Amino acid sequence: RPVQHKVVFGFSMFYLLFCHVLREQTYWRERAYEFTSAQMLLTLKLTAVAFNYRDGAPENLKKLNKESRALCIETFPPPLAYFSHMFYFNGFLCGPSYEYNHFMSYCDMSLFKAHGFRTIPFSLSALLQKLGWIFVAAILMGVGFNVFPLSFLRTDAFFECSFLSRLLIVWVSGWLYRYKYFFVWFLAEGAMLVAGFSFNGVDETSKQIRWDGVIASRVWKVDWGMNMHIMVDSWNISVNTWLRRYVYERVQTHRVSSGRALVITWMISAFWHGYFPGYYITFLMAALLTMGGRLSRRIVRPYFLDEKGNGIQPYKAIYDVVGWMTASLCLHYAVLPFLLMDLTGGVLVWKSLYFSGNILSLVWVVCLSKVQ
Repeated sequence: RPVQHKVVFGFSMFYLLFCHVLREQTYWRERAYEFTSAQMLLTLKLTAVAFNYRDGAPENLKKLNKESRALCIETFPPPLAYFSHMFYFNGFLCGPSYEYNHFMSYCDMSLFKAHGFRTIPFSLSALLQKLGWIFVAAILMGVGFNVFPLSFLRTDAFFECSFLSRLLIVWVSGWLYRYKYFFVWFLAEGAMLVAGFSFNGVDETSKQIRWDGVIASRVWKVDWGMNMHIMVDSWNISVNTWLRRYVYERVQTHRVSSGRALVITWMISAFWHGYFPGYYITFLMAALLTMGGRLSRRIVRPYFLDEKGNGIQPYKAIYDVVGWMTASLCLHYAVLPFLLMDLTGGVLVWKSLYFSGNILSLVWVVCLSKVQ
């Protein structure tokens, strides 16, 4: 039990890498069934159970924070419960992932009974709202594929555009392309909602049921978040939560600095996604941007707040708008090699933009680190 979580994590990640290689070398070229998405989600759940079972050991219980204490598994899961959790149909193919204790509380109805519900509640308005988002995502996805396709970034016509035009095309293409993911995630979230699985209690203020217990993303915050932290944390939420709980926070228990822990976390994320080199330079860039965002909030943001922490207007509003534009541009710049699935193509687009995102981000982090 003291080391089983490390064994499970190592085996699961390398088996997943084997699946990625197998898919690329055989199935993907033959356009056969794409099985790695389901395996990626199984990896999240399997490793989470291993860590939480380790946390449930008597000698570890007193060391846990409130969140880990609620997630820990004190007794080994029965086979039926374990495999039901792993292969629960809602979320099996495209997520979102969820914790073992949440699944068990759903099965024994304690998730609902704790809030006074004797049966699984249902919200027609929440479902219609989700269906609306599915419709919007489908339209924007279609516009992206047909009007602003990523394939245009590989053409001579793109490289012949002016710098500002290329930057705008990268921004718009990346923004529309991610609605492909939103479309799939909204479908999955809709299934979770209908089943009652995403139930998250009742809001104390509005007295309305919350349906964000298991969600994949918060689209509005991804699109309009005021900084990189909000945008990244609102994208693929279950994976980001897994990375925080079982990589970033665990690495820091070994006296690793927050900067190094951040880089390790992003590299594990790249490893989980696959072995394409474009993944790794994208997530290295993401680590750099995250560092820059942290330093900005710590050093620059206080200049726009008063002694009580309220924004000094109109300067705080200007700061937020500039922060949104900068974060959005940097985000779409960083993910190019990831989206194109082509290291050479991604670097060529970066080169056409004079590596401005890489250079400015690095300079910003170095300068703020010196000030700090």
